[in-house]
Amino acid sequence: MDMEKLLSGDFPFYRFRNLSAYPELMHFVSSGVKNIGFSDRENPEIIQHNRRSLAEAAGFEVERLITARQVHSATVRIVTAEEAGRGALDRESRIPATDLSLFSFFSDRVCA
Repeated sequence: MDMEKLLSGDFPFYRFRNLSAYPELMHFVSSGVKNIGFSDRENPEIIQHNRRSLAEAAGFEVERLITARQVHSATVRIVTAEEAGRGALDRESRIPATDLSLFSFFSDRVCA
C-alpha cells in the first residue's frame, strides 16, 4: 500500500496515493496518535475534540460525519444526507448495529 502521511494541524493522518486521484472520494487513515472512538473509558469531551481536530485536518465538516455501531453481520445500512451528524460527536445517536458504514473503527486504529 502506497500511502502518504499528511500533517495538518495537530492530527497526523494518511491517505492512499491511488485513491487521491479521485478528489470526490474523501478517505483517510487515522494515525492512531489520538483516540477518536467513544468508549466507557474515555472522556467524551476528549473524543469530541479529537474528532473536530481530525475533521479540520482532513478537510471535512464534523457535523456531516455519520458513524455506526459496527457488528459482524450481513446488515448494510444506506444513510441519507438528512442523517448527517449521527454519531459524530456522541455515541448515543450513531446508527445502530450494522456491518458497513461510511466511517468505521477497527481494533488496529484504521479508519475509512
